[in-house]
Amino acid sequence: MAFCLHGVSVRVTCEPEAVAEALAQRLRAFRVDAVADDAALVNVTGPAAAPVISDETLDAARVVYEGPEGDLRYYDVGDRVVADYAHRVQIDVHARAGSAHLAVTGRTSADLMLAAYPLFTVSLLEVLKRRGRFALHAACLARDGRGLLLAGTSGSGKSTLAAALLRDGFDFLGDDTVFLDATGRAVFAFPDELDVSDATVEMVPELSWLRRRAKRPGRLKHAVPADVLGGRTVLDCMATALIFPQVARTVRSVLEPIGPADALRELLPNVLLTDATASQAHLDVLGQLARRVPAFRLSAGTVLDDAVQTLAPLLGPGTQPRSISQTEPT
Repeated sequence: MAFCLHGVSVRVTCEPEAVAEALAQRLRAFRVDAVADDAALVNVTGPAAAPVISDETLDAARVVYEGPEGDLRYYDVGDRVVADYAHRVQIDVHARAGSAHLAVTGRTSADLMLAAYPLFTVSLLEVLKRRGRFALHAACLARDGRGLLLAGTSGSGKSTLAAALLRDGFDFLGDDTVFLDATGRAVFAFPDELDVSDATVEMVPELSWLRRRAKRPGRLKHAVPADVLGGRTVLDCMATALIFPQVARTVRSVLEPIGPADALRELLPNVLLTDATASQAHLDVLGQLARRVPAFRLSAGTVLDDAVQTLAPLLGPGTQPRSISQTEPT
């Protein structure tokens, strides 16, 4: 499979059919017929694949992220990000060289989805970081080329707000990850499906059909294409406001401005401290974003329409909401 992500060519080969199908869906907006000679290469093997990293390499690498079931480590020799995650999936990413091998050493469907989603994402982001595309853990919704960045950790309410903005007519750039250029203002899309929790399903009537649908193996949330909520995918915009949402128990939503220093502190966890030069460049971009784009903290109330009305003025005059069917998509 061949893709071009905002000027970066990527070729992906997969032994497991389930992983190939998942990645084809995740990267559908970037599919191309051929890639450049300097394309990054990602290879996925398994299930029950042979290991791709040695215990000696793991022991010599330093921990850069502690996950719930395993660590990501960085090995300076060869600019490598490595992991033996939960003894189910190994990754060996030669980031500057632009190659990654994901070996699904486990045998279950959940192991395959672990490779296709979080560990593929980590591998891709580190390769793109060396090529001038810097990741931000955020949803992005836009109107007339002006974007709202909803940044924060899992559980902060990003996906629920994204769903609410989509049904109000906003364009879609991403639910969980977008990319920034060196100015910190231009936002490039990663229009993966929305990850929707059961709580979000209860708050968004248009998603009620998900109650009857099982989640994918190994996934804690439902995967929903943006167009189910009327969303039109666009591939870039200019950041107009940076929002840090948090779930509130109030009915009404409250928006409070915060300064650049506070915004940058919130953004720091986006930088995985691997290669010093690439990580400093990533930090510099986040600093540009914090300085150039107004930032706000949003206490998102329980009435989603009120939250949308609170955020929409940041982009100027509103659009007419679209009519969305509440029936299950085919």
